[in-house]
Amino acid sequence: MSQNNNIYILGFMGVGKSITGKLLAEKLNRQFADTDNLIESRAGKPITKIFEQDGEEQFRELETSVLKEAAEENNSVISCGGGIVMMDENMDLIRKSGKSIFLNASIDTLLKRSGDSTERPLLNRLSEEEKLKKIKEILALRLPIYLSADITLDTDDKTPEVIVDELVGLLNR
Repeated sequence: MSQNNNIYILGFMGVGKSITGKLLAEKLNRQFADTDNLIESRAGKPITKIFEQDGEEQFRELETSVLKEAAEENNSVISCGGGIVMMDENMDLIRKSGKSIFLNASIDTLLKRSGDSTERPLLNRLSEEEKLKKIKEILALRLPIYLSADITLDTDDKTPEVIVDELVGLLNR
């Protein structure tokens, strides 16, 4: 694969990857792709159903497959599912085909943003206390990988528009 200049948005569920990615793509006049949307489109069902019916392993295989396709594009902004970083193959592909941005948020913010959703298979049907514990567990595994991104930006108490303006500044350095 030739070197290209995609921008990959990474981070935990609920951090705002999709909205930020879409706004960043608009601001930079680039194409936008969301790996979760691509997975749902390919599977013909929501991610929650993929997890329920096919399991997380099948979901992760689909995730790698759609990432490979998205990475073939040039000059795109690609919002990635939170767990995409857990496969070395995915991170290698991201590093080879563009810049990565880690959108960071405090655990409290993540719990607030993702806690009520029924669209988050790893947190569904958990009590508030269980969700907090699960977020901490998942973050402990993913954070070292997230922190290897080219750019890290804290998103606590920031609107998507402010985040995008800050990212544009960081990308132009």
